[in-house]
Amino acid sequence: LLESENLYPATAAPDFSQHGGIAPAGFQLQITAGSGDTIYYTLDGSDPIDPGAPSYSSGIPLNGEVTVTARARDGGGEWSAMTRATFLVGAVPASAENLVISEIHYRPADADETEQLAGFSDRDDFEFLELENTSALPVDLSGVYFSDGIVFAFPPSTQISAGERIVIARNSDGFFERYGMLPFGTYTGALSNDGERIILLGQGDQVIADVTYNDRAPWPRSADGGGYSLVFIGGDGGEASSWRPSAGLGGTPAGSDGIPFGGGGADELIDYALGGGRMVPQLVGGQIVFEIPVNPTASGIRYLVEVSRDLTTWSSAPDEITFLGESDGVRRYAAPIPEDGGDRQFGRVRVLID
Repeated sequence: LLESENLYPATAAPDFSQHGGIAPAGFQLQITAGSGDTIYYTLDGSDPIDPGAPSYSSGIPLNGEVTVTARARDGGGEWSAMTRATFLVGAVPASAENLVISEIHYRPADADETEQLAGFSDRDDFEFLELENTSALPVDLSGVYFSDGIVFAFPPSTQISAGERIVIARNSDGFFERYGMLPFGTYTGALSNDGERIILLGQGDQVIADVTYNDRAPWPRSADGGGYSLVFIGGDGGEASSWRPSAGLGGTPAGSDGIPFGGGGADELIDYALGGGRMVPQLVGGQIVFEIPVNPTASGIRYLVEVSRDLTTWSSAPDEITFLGESDGVRRYAAPIPEDGGDRQFGRVRVLID
């Protein structure tokens, strides 16, 4: 109808040999059009009608995540409608190098009145777990599964784009009621309110992530029914010091609550990580407790406390430093008072950014 009313071009739009989706490494896209028509295309999602777009002559090699847009132009200068598709090409297998458990909401806040009226009275209806692709390439989640904690396996051809996150929940409807979005999938079982071990395995049963969280210190207490989630900040996922409470109630499934570092030197990085504060040491019983104010929305930041007797040799060994936990925007670490009775013990905090 549009074509008969001269509202749609008579020149046929190009056809793709595959209209988007997942493609193997080495994939080349073939494009066809009407006889005598010239095909123009772009690989960045822009309109090929604009000057500078290349013309198609043979298969186009694609890599990673690419949006291909094409139009045909006939001999009289008429442009066709647009053909566009996004491809995920050459995804790498999931591994500990490219995939992390990035957020765990094991004991959400109680259902509010609206949620109860909608039929969700159990706080566990709002549980979720999030994975993040930390690499610059698409990651293939085919066959990735949880062997401990919950039961869930990603179906074949599942991919997660570079830097993206994917969420699975205990109750899809309950999750939608609270967050206004659907999770990728629903797992069987539940995240223990008392803490448990979660193991994520990949191809050949290689361990991708192994986390044993807890509802007791040094793990964030506000995640135990206070409405906050556990957010991974980097490092060893099995250590409590590698996690913090979410910046806001309910966490941020499929997103980040972090604000990236705006740049600058060491002083600016310290101010960003510590929220403008500074480390405060104090004697508590037979140990030195270092209190470190932290910026709750710092993104990609890890904290390393070290001690020294001479300002030359520094140590963060487990027998030297113990992470006590984080609450009210303060991280606390403890170091024993030297047994030899020395009168000097120095401490410092190193800020590491991914």
